[in-house]
Parts: sequence; structure tokens; C-alpha cells
Amino acid sequence: MSPACARARAGEVIEEMGIGEWRRRSFSELSTGIRQKAAIARALLHDPPLLIMDEPTRSLDPPSAARLRSWLKGPVFKGRTMLIATHNPAEAADLAERWLVLKKPRLAWNGPPVEDEKLFMMMEEQR
Repeated sequence: MSPACARARAGEVIEEMGIGEWRRRSFSELSTGIRQKAAIARALLHDPPLLIMDEPTRSLDPPSAARLRSWLKGPVFKGRTMLIATHNPAEAADLAERWLVLKKPRLAWNGPPVEDEKLFMMMEEQR
């Protein structure tokens, strides 16, 4: 990516993420939540078809986490595959069309989201 293209794309992603007001600050000056958003923005610079995220809403306050989840479901991510690791079943249900649930070294579920109670019972049966 040329420097000019990178600058233009960075500006687009920064605005899409809603972190424009922090654009002139160094990463070390940002709050943990803004750092998380900046890290996702950085991952989007090259327009990857696959994003792998580990706890993407970690360290975000509830309103910011809700905005990020909404954004992850928006047009920027259409046509992309996202692999999201989370311990939050509500977040997984909100974001995912398909779940892979791991219980120790085994795959406990591979399919559409299920109700928390059903998943818990499935996992208990595999002990």
C-alpha cells in the first residue's frame, strides 16, 4: 500500500471507528478502550477478508462495547469472516452466525448460536 493510500485509508478507518478526536495522540497516551478501537482500526487498514479478534470489547465500558458490537455488524464488515474469541455468551449471540465452543481440548459445539442453558447442559454432558 502506498503511503498516500495508507494515509487515506487510515483516515477512513479512524472516522468509521469514531476515534478521530484522538488521531494526533501517541498510542501510549490513549485509554485502554481507545487503544482497543485503534488496534481494530489498524487491523482494517489493509482491508483483510478475515479478522481474528480476541475479546474485542475487553476494557470497554458497556456503551462503548455496544457501539463496537453494532459497528462489527455494520457495512464495514459485510463480506468478511470474523473469528471472535469471547467468554461472553451474550456478545457471541449478538455477533455470530455460527459458534465453535471449546470445552477443555474438545469441541463442545459447532453450529448456530444456542440458548445459554442448552449450551451449559451440552457442555456438562461431555464431562
